[in-house]
This record gives sequence, C-alpha cells and structure tokens, in this order.
Amino acid sequence: MIPLRERIVRKAKEKAVESLHELTTNQNNRSLNTDKTVNNSLANGKRNNRSYKPFSEQNQISEEEHSEEEHENTPKKTPRVGRKPLQTTTTTTNKTKSNTKSRKETTITNLETSDSDNSTNLLFNQVFSAQVSTQTIVDDWIELYKKDRQTAMLDLIKFIVRSSGCKSAHMLSNKEILRTKEFAECINDLIDHFTDDDDPTSGEVYPLIQNSVQARRFKSNFSEFLQLLINQCQYSIIYDQYMLDILITFLIALADSQVRAFRHTATLAVLKVMTALVDVLLSLSVLKDANQRQYNNEKQKSQVKRAHDRLELLTNKRKEIEENEEEIQNFINFIFKAVFIHRYRDMCPDIRCVCINEIGEWMKKCPSKFLDDTFLKYIGWTLYDKIGECRLKCLQALQPLYDDENLVSKLELFTSRFKNRMVEMSLDKESDVCVAAIRLLTEIISKNDSALEDRDCENLYELVYHSNRQIAQAAGEFLNQKLFVKIENPVIEFRRGKKQSENSNFIQLLVQFLIESELHDHPTYLVDAMWDTHPMLKDWQCMTDLLLEDPVNQEDVLSDTHERYLVEIMNCCVRQAATGEYPVARRQGNRKLTTKELKQIQDDKIVLTQHFIQFLPDLLNKFIADSEKLVFLLEIANFFDLNQYTLRRQEKNLERLLKLIQEIVNKHNDSEVLEKSSLCLSYLCDEDQGIYSKCNVIRSSILDDLVQKFNEAMQKFEELTEVDETEMFPLIISLKRLSAFAEHHNIVNYDIINNTFTVLKWAVFNEGFNLDFVNKAMNLARSFICWNLNKLDSEMETRDPDASINQALIDYVSKISKKYYKICNKLFVNDNPNIEEEAYFELCDLLIMFNVNLGKLHDGLYKPLVLECSVNEINLLSVFVMNNSFTPEALVEKADTAENIEKLHKRRSILAAFCKLISYNCVPIKYAAEIFRGYSKFSNLYNDIIKSLLGNCREISKVNTARTIALALQREYIEAINTLQNRSTDSVAKLTRSAPEFSGLKELARKFSLSFGPEASVKSREAIMTIHQEAIQYASEPPARGNQAPGNLPFLEVVIDFSYRLSAQDKKNILNELDKMFAKRANKIEENNWHPYYTYRMSLMEDSGAVEKAQNVQSVQNEQSLANLTEQENLTPGKLNRKRKLNNSINVSGVSRLRQSLNFERSRQIDKTIPEIEENDDENYEQNSHVDSTTNELEILKLSSIQKSGGRITRSGALMEKNLGKRSRSPLVSNNSINESTDQNTILSSTRIGEPKVTAFRKKLRSSIGISAIGDIDEDEIQSPAKRNRKSDENEKNENSLIHA
Repeated sequence: MIPLRERIVRKAKEKAVESLHELTTNQNNRSLNTDKTVNNSLANGKRNNRSYKPFSEQNQISEEEHSEEEHENTPKKTPRVGRKPLQTTTTTTNKTKSNTKSRKETTITNLETSDSDNSTNLLFNQVFSAQVSTQTIVDDWIELYKKDRQTAMLDLIKFIVRSSGCKSAHMLSNKEILRTKEFAECINDLIDHFTDDDDPTSGEVYPLIQNSVQARRFKSNFSEFLQLLINQCQYSIIYDQYMLDILITFLIALADSQVRAFRHTATLAVLKVMTALVDVLLSLSVLKDANQRQYNNEKQKSQVKRAHDRLELLTNKRKEIEENEEEIQNFINFIFKAVFIHRYRDMCPDIRCVCINEIGEWMKKCPSKFLDDTFLKYIGWTLYDKIGECRLKCLQALQPLYDDENLVSKLELFTSRFKNRMVEMSLDKESDVCVAAIRLLTEIISKNDSALEDRDCENLYELVYHSNRQIAQAAGEFLNQKLFVKIENPVIEFRRGKKQSENSNFIQLLVQFLIESELHDHPTYLVDAMWDTHPMLKDWQCMTDLLLEDPVNQEDVLSDTHERYLVEIMNCCVRQAATGEYPVARRQGNRKLTTKELKQIQDDKIVLTQHFIQFLPDLLNKFIADSEKLVFLLEIANFFDLNQYTLRRQEKNLERLLKLIQEIVNKHNDSEVLEKSSLCLSYLCDEDQGIYSKCNVIRSSILDDLVQKFNEAMQKFEELTEVDETEMFPLIISLKRLSAFAEHHNIVNYDIINNTFTVLKWAVFNEGFNLDFVNKAMNLARSFICWNLNKLDSEMETRDPDASINQALIDYVSKISKKYYKICNKLFVNDNPNIEEEAYFELCDLLIMFNVNLGKLHDGLYKPLVLECSVNEINLLSVFVMNNSFTPEALVEKADTAENIEKLHKRRSILAAFCKLISYNCVPIKYAAEIFRGYSKFSNLYNDIIKSLLGNCREISKVNTARTIALALQREYIEAINTLQNRSTDSVAKLTRSAPEFSGLKELARKFSLSFGPEASVKSREAIMTIHQEAIQYASEPPARGNQAPGNLPFLEVVIDFSYRLSAQDKKNILNELDKMFAKRANKIEENNWHPYYTYRMSLMEDSGAVEKAQNVQSVQNEQSLANLTEQENLTPGKLNRKRKLNNSINVSGVSRLRQSLNFERSRQIDKTIPEIEENDDENYEQNSHVDSTTNELEILKLSSIQKSGGRITRSGALMEKNLGKRSRSPLVSNNSINESTDQNTILSSTRIGEPKVTAFRKKLRSSIGISAIGDIDEDEIQSPAKRNRKSDENEKNENSLIHA
C-alpha cells in the first residue's frame, strides 16, 4: 500500500494539474460540435426523467452498446445543457402491468457483474473497525472510481445497505440499476430478504441505534466518511453528472422505505451528504469572491498593462463557478424537499433528531441561506415534540445561533414567536431539556435584556432551589446574568478608610434576593446553585467587612435582617468550600471527589481558616447577644484546619475563641446555641492536634461548672415543698446546658445519674412538668449510660487476656440501664402525648442498644446487660405505632405544607423505630403482621420502610415471615368482613369479588407474592408452602354444620396469587392437603358457597387432565348424593327429574362443566374490541403466565369472564372470525375486529384457534418496520413486490393518506 504522506502529495499534484487543465481548456470544451451537444442534451433529458422500475426488469443490451456507453460516461467534464433538479416518480399500476408484460415477451439477460461482495464487506469493515483512517478509505474509493466508476458506485450503495444492518447487499450487484436509476424494486427485494437470510434481530437493532462503544464509533465514522468523500470529490467528480446523481437518487428512495433501519440509515447519509454540499457551496462562494477580486484588480489596470487573456480566463472561471454553485444549490434544494420535509416529522424519534441536528449545522455554516423563517419554523415546531431527545436537539441547534452576535438580529421574529415555549421548557420533565432551555434563555437575555418579561424571569429565578443540581446551576447562571452582570457597582466607603471589595453590592443584592424569595430555610441551595458562577461567594474579606465595618453613608448600613441572612449565607459558603458536599436533596448516590476537587477543597479550607482565625472572635464578640447569628458563627469553627493555629502562631486568637465559647455557654440558655457550642468545643478538643491541652482545660472548666450548678439546683429542688416554674428555672437551665455537653463530652467521672433519675421519677408521679424539662433529663440519662458502656467496651478491648474483668462496671451499667428502662416504661403511659412519644423513642433506643446480640460479645460477659421486652410492653409499643402511623388522617393529608411534612416525618420515624426492633430481633416477627397490613394501603407513605422490614424478616426466618404474611392477610380479611357487616343490613355478610374490600385484599396478596421474587419456587419454596398451609387451615374455620361451606372459605381466593409461585410437585402436595380438608364435603354441595374452593383448586391443577379427572369424580359423587337425598327427602318423580337435570348440567364436558361449577354466566353479546391474538404471543403469555397454558378449558373460562366484564383478551387463540379470509387490508380498519353475528357457542367451543403461524422473519419485521409511512404494516405489506403491486387503488389511497399522520 502507498504510504499516506506520498498519497497526499500525489493527490495535491493531481488536483493542481487538473485545475490548470480546466482553466486552459474550458473554452475548448464548450465549443464542441452541435451534434454531440444535442446527443448530450437527449441523454441528460433521459436521465432527469427518472422513474423507479422493478429490479428484475432489465433490457437486453449488447456488449458493444455497453462498451460505448461506458466510454460515453467516462468521468470527464461534460457541457451543461440547462440541468434540471433531480426528480423521482413512483411507479404507477398501469406502468407496472406494462413492464410485467414486457418482461414476459423479452428475454432477460444479466449484465456482467463484478464480484464486489468482498469489496463491500471490506469497505464496511474498514469503516466499522476504524483500523484504517477515513482519509485512506476515501482515497482508495476515488482511485477505484477513476478506474471503474460503476463498480465503485455499487460498492458505495452496498456499503450503505450493509450499514443499515442488512446482509443481503450482494443482491445489488447488477450494474443495470446504475443506468436506469430505478431503485424501488431493488429496495422491495431487500425488504423481502432483510431477515430471511440474516440475523432475525438485525432489523430491530441495527448499527446506528446500538449502544456499544464500537457502534457509536461506527456512527461517527459513517458520517465522517460520507462528508469527507463529498469534500474530496468537490473539484471534479461531483460535477460529472453520474456519481452524485446515483448516490442521492438511491438515498432518497431508501429514505422513503417502510423499514426503519433503511429509513434511518438513508436519512442520516443523505443529510450528511447535504451538509458536505453546504461546505462545498461555501468553498465555491469563497472562490467566487476571490475570482471577483482578481477580475476587479485586473480590470482596474491600464489598457496597456491589462491582460485580455487573463480577463477572459477569469470570466470563464467565474461562469464555471456560478454553474457549479447553481448545480450544488439544486442538489441541496432537492434533498431538502425530498427528504427533510418528510423525515423531520417521522414517527421514529432518532430520525427526527438527525434532521434537527443537521438543519442546525446548516444554519450555523450558511446563515445567509438557511437562517430565515422558512427553515427556522421546523425547529420551532419540533420544540413541541413529545420525545425529550428531539426537544433537546432543537435547543442544542439554537444555542450556537444565539451565541453569535451577528445572527441575533435574524432571530428576533423567531424569539418573539417561540420564547413562551422556551420558558415552558425550563420546567420540562426531562432534566437535560430543562438545563438546555435555561441556558438558551440566558444567552438570549445576554444579547437582549428586555427579551423576557419580569414574570418569566421570576419563574426562572425560583429554579435555583430546584433539587436537580444541573437545573439549579443553569438557573444560577441565568440569575447571575440578569442581576449581577450589568449592575452598577459603586464603591462603599467605610469610616476607617478601608478599601471595600467590588463584590459588596453583589453580596447585598444576593441577600436581598434571598429575603424576597421567601424561602429563608434554603440558603444552602442558593449558594450551591451559584457556587461555580460568581466569585463573590469566596470573598470572605468582603463578607466580614460588611458585618464588622461601619460605612460612611448610612444608606449602606445593613439591617438586622440583612445581617442575619448574610451570616447564614457566609456559613453555607464556608461549608461548601471546606467539604465540597452538595445539599441533601442534590446529593448523588456514590459520588466520589476527584483528585483535582480534593486539592481545591484543601486549598479553600486553608484560605478560609487563615481568614476566620482572626475575624471569627470579633464576629462572636459583636453578636454574642444574638442567638440566631451565634448558631451559624459557631458552626464555622467546625471547618477549620486546626494545624493553622500552630503553623501561623495564632494561639492568642485560639484563647480568645475559647473564652468566648465559655462566655456564650454561661450567658445563653437556647438549646441550639448550647448544642453548637458543645460541637465547636468538641471539634477543637482533638487529641491529635497541638492545641488539645489548651482546649481540654477550658472543656474541664466548663463541665465542672455545669455539674456544680446542676447539683446545687437539684438540692434546692428537693427542698421545695411546692413545685413552681419560677423556682424550677435554675434546674431547667442547668439541665439544658449539661445535657447539651453530655452528648459530645465524656461525663462518666461525674456523679449525676442519681439526680437525673430523681427528676424523672418526679415527672412520673407528678403532672404539669415542662416537656423540655423531661426531654433534657432523658437525654442526660441516656448520654450517661452510653458513655459508661463506651468505657466498658474500651476496657474490654484493651485489657490483657490474663487480667481480671471489671465486673463492678458491668453490674453498674446493667443496674442503671434497667432502672432507666423501667422509668421510660412508666413515662410511656403518661397522659401527655409529647412525653409519651419521647419515652417511646427512648425505649426503642434502649432495646436496640442492649439487644440479644450484645450478650454474645466477649464470651457472654455482656449477658447481664441484655434488656428483655415483655409481651405486654411489645403490645403497648405496637398499639402506639398503629395509633400514630396507620391512621385514616395519614391517608388524607397531603405533604404540601410545612406542618403536614413535619407530621409525615414524625409518623415515619415512629414506624421506623418499631421496624428496627423487629429487624434486630428484639421483637418477634409475628408483631410485624399489623405493619404488613398497610403494605398496599399505605404504600405511598411507608413503602420503602415496609419493604426493607420484609427483607430483614426474611433474613431472620423465611418460614416465620411467611406465617406473618398469612396472619396479616387473615386480619385484613376479618376487617373486610366486619366492614361489610357494618355496611350491610344482612345478618351474615359475604365477601364477594365485586366488593371493594376484596379487591384491596387481593392487591395486598399480589404485592406480597411479587415480593418473593422470580425464583420463589426455588429460593422460598418452604415459605410459599407455609402460606398455603396456613390459608387452608384458616379457611376450614369455623367448622360448619353438615356439608355447609366454612365461613372463612372465601379466604382461599385471596391466596390464589401465591399458587403461581409453587412448583409442580408442591402444587400436588397442596392439592392433596386441600382435598383431605374439603373434598368429601364440597362434592356433595350444589350451591355457590363453595366457589372459592373450586377457584383455588383450579389454580393448583397442572393440566387439563387433572381438571377433567376431578370434574368426572365430582359428577359421579353428585349422582350418588342425589340418590341419597332422594331417599332422605322422599322426592316425587317430577322433582327428582328436575333435580337430576340440574345436576347433569354439571357433567357437561369441557367449558360448560367448569363454567357452571363456578357459576359463570354466559354473556349475550361479544365485545367487538376484543382483538385476535397471534399464536405463541410471548409478551401476552408472560402477562398471564399464572394460567396453565395446557388447560384449554381454563382459557375459555378466562375468556368468558373477560366477556362478562367487558375487558380485553390477553391470551392467544381464544377467538376467531367465521371468515378469516375477509380480513381488511386497510391500516385504518382493525384486522382483529369480531363480527357481531358470530355464533357464541361456536366461539366457546373452539379452543386455541388463531391466525396461521407466520414466519420468524415476518414476526421480527413487524417491530422493525418504520412507522413514518403507514404506522405498523400488515402481512400483505411484507409480501413480495409483485403481490403488493396488485393491491387495489382504494387501499393505496388509504395508505398514502396515512403518510406522516
């Protein structure tokens, strides 16, 4: 193979020589004799009058004529004779008949064909594998074209067909089609052989829609190959009136195919060709301008210096460029009208995306021609597309147009017409579309600030609080462009003459925006939305100056509200810079920070630490009396890099900070301020840091002071004879402060537990206690117990194997934990619901902390610590959960207000606490039955919690979980019966299928059945068996008199969904147990009370033989029972005869027997909407896999029930028309409609009668057929072309009327 560099040099030389030859011989080529001009004109006229003839129609041509034609069609520059645009005409019916007749009369001989199958595969493999550069592939094809252009064009056509997934491209080996340019019959033959000889799934998954890396690379290489091919041929080949004519004609014919793979591939190819032609048109425009400049320069010369030959040469060159430009424009206009106008509204979204993407490229490359309302309207209309990807392509096509300031003026009319739609798309259901729409609107207002109304801008402002981070960031860019870019920024002067940052006005404006947005609880989301947009969020000096400095102008002084929100924004900025974490609703699942992000976070953390080490004490000192600001200021210290205190020698600032924290603790009694102070001091007291000793001294001092004040207040409290809130105030304050520090600092060295228990005992036996007072006392007791347990763990882990065990500490922890558990149980029955709720959570936490698993640690040494919950206590906890979480109010209330959201959160917390007790095996699994009952009714509220509980229970014991599920269904069944009794006037209520309670019960059972997974018969076999056994046992209760059905027998219908989870052997076992329990009594009864038994029994049968056998046994036993009843009741012969007729109706074979045994009524009229279903319909079969496929009677029984309910058939082969041959061929008429006059008995007696089997090719082709022309095709539409041509004119009109509907 020739090296690439040498080929490039050689190609450049050839182009130069060819260009010079064209300039010098252009006039000679145009002065040819008149005869040849006339002949060429006739040839061109014949070529332009194209029509698609059948592929097999070939005229007999001699070798001499063929050689003369090849000589005539050599790739030379031929004179133009008024070239017309390309035209394609479809073959009419009369012409098809005449062509068929001529084929019969004429002997058909094939022309010499080249063995180009291998070359076609080579071209496709080179482009698909990308192992050879595209430039090399194009050069090789051009060399082949110069040698044999017919072979080269066949290879190119077969390459396009092969790229669409069709492996039958070898059928296009006849060179005659290149002369006639009639590809319709060829494409029809390709459709017929599309999947017969190929992969059956090739029509469904062709290369352009595959998601593999290689397929995506092929799509790029395919487009690059076609564009580079046109660019390389732009100097001579595309003007030879052969190559481009054949290629575009074939692609247009293929783009009109019904097969989606063909249509998609051809549309992409022809539009890429048009894009390349636009590039050629631009290059011609450049050449034309250069030629005009040369001509003007030469014209301006004097008469003596002017070269007339050069002027003539430039004039001829300009004419040639104009002719080429006109020819290219004709090609472009023809492709646009023949392909784009039809395909941009194709029913395949991928094809629509290709069209919109390419028209955007045309507008960007050649705005003078394409950037007007004639072409922009197609993008505007597609903005309303139903597919999100198509809407996204429209926005992406418009984005570069609005980026160019020179093009904005041409888009004013389009903007005014479609700006409302763009604003609507900012709330699109697809997040990518929202982001693209917002960024496009940002670009629009950057060019024209008044393009959008204030109302539209306000709607976009609110999106900075969106939960999707990409949408919020795009809205932040819009907010920045609208408010911060064009704002005037006057400098603020301070009294001390300090220079103010240029971001001061921006920060004040951001604070004002936060206040006016009325979403004050979400500054974190606002900061995150604008974090990467504006640098003001990292200007720490500007923020602290605004808070600490006094401006000269009183108008620039911040109000108290502005200061509070500025402090909150500053806190959010510090957290974002130091951690890089997103807000809670915007966090991604497993997002890991990159190395670059970690480096940036570390640098930002060091910078903010160096700044706030100096200014945080000043801020705390200024706002020490304002608890709201202190909460956010104290939290800033938690993000410090503590090494900077020693590296920067900032010990004095550390001492100032510690003293301020101590002062804040002594002055404030707000719980949130005390909590933040405790956290800040805990972060500073890091044992690995050099500042630990100083911080620990301050911490010890604070704890000693708090414990001393608590003991003194407790001593005064015990001396009181009457409890008063004012006298209890010192005790409440000391409890608040001490409980806040006890959660984060070790207090095991302080004796406070006895006083704490004393306070809680007072709360048990006395009413009127403050909730906050009891809550803080409980928190203090729990923290003390946890710190002692932590001390015990640390001692056990660090002790030597030979050392003695600290049994005293174990006994002490066991004593105080059990004592606290008893106190909480007494508080749990308090009349105050708030105290009852706090006691509930404390009990749950204690039971989990000291559960059974704790006693197994350290060789059972922790066994005395285990807390055991009695049955009475578990019942109390369960009742509390039911009364608070599973209430009717919870189903009615909507989480649309802050109050309702808080209530929902509290209900979920209560339920989750009890579920954890069951998951940790602190409470038996059977107590989950009440929770499982709400799996369906409360799924919108607690679905994730109950589903997690169900999985945890199965990990503990699958059998016990199955028993609990059965118990839940039984209790729900009892509640349904009670509801019916309260609503009905009858003394005995029956649960029927029509009752709404029954449908809810069935839905609950269905969800339980689905929770076992697809392999339940293997992985959960014993559990499924247990559910059936429990159901059978429950259905037999209470015992009925004589042969009457038990009262709970309808419960069997509830568990039918679990029958389909059983294996064949397990079904037999359950069926035997069922027969032992009910068979003797059920077979003697004629009434409908035993319908649930028969329905449940049928769900357990494996095949129709089992059903037949069971029914025969039933008929014999019914005859015996009638004889016995005759003897007992002394019936008259007439009554006996009527009774025997009634009983014999049960013995009718097949459908009638089963229908009457289940009391199904025959519908009088057949629903015309029931379609015919093809045999072996896998999808429908999977939807109804619970019906035994081998039981024909059950299928027809299913049909009768569907007819009764007016539903649709989902099984195959249940109905058929009397005359299958009279199916409508029109797509407008359903081929599956059923004649009203069809005899019902005929329908019911036919089993599994459906349409004749179709080949795999036709079945697969139905899913691959394009729906741009006629939607979904019928069987006739995939028959041979000859048969399709014989269709009536009426059906052709029907098909054409559906094009692009």
